Amino acid sequence: MKAGKISKALMLMLACCMVVSLAACNKDDGGSGDALTEQEYQDAVTKLSDDITAIQNDVANMSSDDTEAGIKALEDMKTSLNEFINVTPPKAYEEAHDKLKSGSQAMVDFIDAAIEVVNEEDAEKAQEKSTEMMELMQTALTDLAEGSQLLADASK
Repeated sequence: MKAGKISKALMLMLACCMVVSLAACNKDDGGSGDALTEQEYQDAVTKLSDDITAIQNDVANMSSDDTEAGIKALEDMKTSLNEFINVTPPKAYEEAHDKLKSGSQAMVDFIDAAIEVVNEEDAEKAQEKSTEMMELMQTALTDLAEGSQLLADASK
């Protein structure tokens, strides 16, 4: 039963990861101050996308029975997301970063909820967490898509 839960959670993460990957398609130069330069920020977005892609590749080759590996993949994704959340964007990308940060935080919260579902023995509590996961996924997808568009607009 747990393997089925982790498999479901990983499939949902793959959909969300695809949205994060879109953010890496936008490039520009410049920047100032204590914040990252625009190039450094773009590099941070690209690093996040590359990390997510590597995790996606690992997940694609993973057995659905390997719950421990699934949880590790989720934790690795969480690490990459938290690194991105903590960067300071250049002024030109602040609005985009706020949305990307919000979407990334929703993904971190989704991952935490997914891990809780895998470990939950009470079916009612697992169902409640699954509902919470769907709401977090919607927030993540919306905010990441909006952030990606704002990033594209700021890069023009």
